[in-house]
Amino acid sequence: TKAKAETEGGNSIAKTATDEGRRVFIGHLAQSTGEDNLRAVFVKCGTILDIDMLRRASGRFKGSAFITFETSEAVQKSLALDGSQLGGKTLAV
Repeated sequence: TKAKAETEGGNSIAKTATDEGRRVFIGHLAQSTGEDNLRAVFVKCGTILDIDMLRRASGRFKGSAFITFETSEAVQKSLALDGSQLGGKTLAV
């Protein structure tokens, strides 16, 4: 899903989530990482509303993503995963 493509009251949902501290950047992901892989790891932090896997114009995965959580508390929990391993790579949260 693409939260940034949806709007709510004239503001993008992604911008609103960022302003409210409910969106977190995840970097250093393996090329083989899929949305389901990320969801399985980060759902333990709280309810996930959206995962935006960043891609190049060619469609190739960039190795980073944004996760939008229902609460800012979930984002705080997700920060504890910084430095953990996923797909043989060390996550940057």
